Order: sequence, then C-alpha cells, then structure tokens
Amino acid sequence: MNVDLRQLRVFLAIARLGNFTRAAERLHLSQPSLSQHLRHLEGALGIRLFDRSTRSVALTTAGEDFLPVAERLVDEFDSAVASVADLAARRRGRVTVAALPSIAAEALPRAIAVLRAKNPEITVSLRDDVAEQIAARVRSGEVDFGIGATDVDETELAVSPFTTDIMVAVVPRAHPLTRAKKVPWKTLAAYPFVAMSRDSSVRRLTDQAFARNGLVSSPAFEAKYLSTALGLIAHNLGVGVFPSSALPMIAGAGLAHVVLTDPQVRRPIGILSRRGRSLSPAAAELVSILQTTLRDEAPVATMRARR
Repeated sequence: MNVDLRQLRVFLAIARLGNFTRAAERLHLSQPSLSQHLRHLEGALGIRLFDRSTRSVALTTAGEDFLPVAERLVDEFDSAVASVADLAARRRGRVTVAALPSIAAEALPRAIAVLRAKNPEITVSLRDDVAEQIAARVRSGEVDFGIGATDVDETELAVSPFTTDIMVAVVPRAHPLTRAKKVPWKTLAAYPFVAMSRDSSVRRLTDQAFARNGLVSSPAFEAKYLSTALGLIAHNLGVGVFPSSALPMIAGAGLAHVVLTDPQVRRPIGILSRRGRSLSPAAAELVSILQTTLRDEAPVATMRARR
C-alpha cells in the first residue's frame, strides 16, 4: 500500500469543504491534480471514499470510517514536525550534563539559569562527579556532555577548551599562612593536609606537586566531596588545595585562600563529548552559553592573591 501525506490532506480538505474546487484552492493545487491524488488514495486503499455528482460531494460509509483515521494520522505527523522544529529552535529539549563539583556549584548553575530564562521548556539534569567518572559517563552516553579535566583518551572523546583553574591553598581565616602573599608547597606540607579522593583530578595534581618538591603526600583526611573537605578545614583540622573555580564555595565556607608557588599548578578544564556524535540543539545551546557568556567570568580571571 502506497499512501502519502499529500493524499491524506487532499482527502481531508474535500471532506471538510465538501467541494473539489474549494479544496483545490485551499491546498494550492489544480483541480485535475487534486482529483489525481484522490484517485491514487482510493486505489491504494481499494475503496471509494466519496460519492460524487455534478452538484455535490459526500463521504461514502467507508469514507466516514476512514475520516477519523486520516485526521489522527495527519495531526500526529503535524505534531511530530512541530515538536522537532521546537527542538531545532531550542525551545524544547532535555540536557544531561556531568561536571566537576567546583563547576557544578557555580558556573554551571549560572549557565542553566540563562538557558532556562531563554527557553523555559528545556529541562537540565546535572551529575556532579570526579574527573574519571565524568569521562566515563560521557563515553557511555549517560550524559550529553561533560565539563571536566582535559587529560582524557581523545580516541573516544572530543575535548573543547573551556577554562583553566589555578590551584590555591585553602586555610581557616585565622591561620598563620594568611599573612603570606604566596605559599610554597613545601611550607604547606608542614600542616595537616585535607586531600580529595584519589580518583579526582585535584588529588592527582596535588600529589604531583608534592612529588616535584620531593615530598610524599600523607593526608590527615581524604574527602570525596568538596563540601566535606571545606568543612574539615573550617573546623581547623587541616589545610587543603583546591581549584580557583571553587573560590565562591571557599568564601561561602568562611575560609581564606592563598596563591601557591613552586610550582604554580594549573588545571585545564574542557567540554567533553562523544567523538563523532553531534550534540542536541538544547545541549549545544547550553555549551554555547558556557563558552561565550560565562567564560569571561571564569574564576581564574577574578582570583585575588588572598582573601
């Protein structure tokens, strides 16, 4: 059976208007073309849909039975096209993103707020996680894209630069280190250390920095979540090292930060997506907001030497 959408629209126009001439005008077709579409439809269905006379056009019994079916098919098609058009125009859609905790706490919520203000029908799901898990979520297709460390296997993932963190020492406000403009890693090592978990990019960078100074990191505490680590420091249980993208959280916890030297450690952050797979329009819009609207407000640009 070969029935197309144009034939269904011809049938519906004739049924609703009860006249071939008016139906042809409504569809911007010539009357012979309209009649040909109807003949093809009746031939494909094997039934007569209209009783015609020189004065009137009326649905046959079979035509009356077919009318609600045709209306439903055309309505569903039009709704589907409208839905896809909304997605393409970024008016609707769903985005799932995984991000480093420091990004998920500040930059990403601001980007989501901008997106929702422009497109209220777009929904966003957020997964905050450590660097290794972000890459894994992107590879598996669990999320549309990730915001994480750029030291990933690029055979499966595409990486687009987003911003760069600078690692800073985080201490209680009354700590002796707050009197220094800059703190070497060797000096920091003299205090109990609150480290992030071993599967985090922050932990890898801090371990490497200590190693470059001939030191072995022996944390007093390890924390999976940034909020836990900041809580430990706030209660004078140690000092820590965190990315500059976490400065709003650090300040909110009532803590101070000091620039670290020898070495100064940077952490590139990128947008991670599956190689060879296009982002949905809604996801691409969120990425665009992150890259253009919020990149200029990246914490690196606003970081002070000490707070």
